[in-house]
Amino acid sequence: MRGIRSILSRLGLRSDSPSSQLKALYSTQAVIELDPQGHILFANAQFLDLMGYELDELRGQHHRIFLDPADAQARDYRDFWARLARGQAFVGRCRRIDRQGREVWLQANYSPVLDSRGQVLRVVKYAMDISAEVLRDAEASSQLAAVGRAQAVIEFGLDGSILRCNRNFLEAMGYASEDELVGRHHSMFVAPQERSSAEYAAFWAHLSQGKHYRGQFRRIGRLGNDVWIEANYSPVLNQSGQPFKVVKYATDITQRYEATRLVQSAFEQLQQLVRDSAAQAHDAHAQARDVTRIAQRGDVALDSAVDAMSSISSNSRRIGEMVGLIDGIAFQTNLLALNAAVEAARAGEQGRGFGVVAGEVRSLAQRSAEAAREVKSVIGASAASVQLGFERVNESGDMMKQMRAAAVNASDIMDTIIQASQAQDTRLGEVREAVLRLENVVVQS
Repeated sequence: MRGIRSILSRLGLRSDSPSSQLKALYSTQAVIELDPQGHILFANAQFLDLMGYELDELRGQHHRIFLDPADAQARDYRDFWARLARGQAFVGRCRRIDRQGREVWLQANYSPVLDSRGQVLRVVKYAMDISAEVLRDAEASSQLAAVGRAQAVIEFGLDGSILRCNRNFLEAMGYASEDELVGRHHSMFVAPQERSSAEYAAFWAHLSQGKHYRGQFRRIGRLGNDVWIEANYSPVLNQSGQPFKVVKYATDITQRYEATRLVQSAFEQLQQLVRDSAAQAHDAHAQARDVTRIAQRGDVALDSAVDAMSSISSNSRRIGEMVGLIDGIAFQTNLLALNAAVEAARAGEQGRGFGVVAGEVRSLAQRSAEAAREVKSVIGASAASVQLGFERVNESGDMMKQMRAAAVNASDIMDTIIQASQAQDTRLGEVREAVLRLENVVVQS
């Protein structure tokens, strides 16, 4: 009875009804009984099912049947049984091997049963299968270890004091040893103007209340250099669901951040160049329109000049005709004067005065004829000049039309350039926005 009460006491159970308590234990837990040397005396159905054995296969076998050969030969295992033989109980996790060679993890309580003289009669082990729990813990530990190898990790108290950090964090921030950081405040990584801000105080207040933060952050390295990180600040909760520390997982994205900013700057410069080109195209387009208007006015002026030259040419022809008429009249006058002189000569002395007049008339007719011939010569030269001017004006008109057509074509080309520049500006803006969205997606992923 004393041994039973001792077992119940170690298990934290009341001993007012030992038989009922033991019955409950045997029905809910895996139980195996062994002698002080570790030989198997008994195992209940739960234990046999868990380890995959029949009772006859186990009775008389040593407990080491459930261990790896290396563990069974270890000194720790021999010491383990030596302590049990001296009456020292053991409670803890145990790794065991079932009949199929599979790993089984147990939460076990090895309780020595003593006789009236305090000698160990046997050892009873009560165990629960915690293999699934251990596997989950191992997976979680493995994941955390993988994160620790890949990312910068640092732990803080709820007040922001540094508890520990890994090698990746030290390298990212330029520190050589964890001792340089432990006990100091997170604010050492923050720009001076940010440390005293209300936002920074609220940041730690929210973390201490269990709020998570995730995003890109600018931090200050050991040499005062900017370090850009993608970080996840995660409060860690205790069994009561209350935060007791904060773990930050971070990736150094300084190079990527700077590259992204360079790309954005290049896009902004390219976009500005496109806008400048568009503005210059607008100016050229306006100048082309001015040239077109000037060409149109010049075309009108040339048309007027052509009309004037045509009118001058027509007037020159009329003047030539009039000069011809004058020349004909002078010729007739000269002929009449010649006839009058002949008649005056025949009249003798009576016709002498008339002959003088006839001579004067003849001389005037001759001078009129010469003047008419000179005018005709000048009019002819003028007509030739007018004709040449007419031809040159026509040529200028053709050139002006070509100039106007070229100006219109240049204006159309400028329109096309302006439209293309506007389209390029829009597309560059879209690409720049896409780069920013891509950066945000990378952060969120």
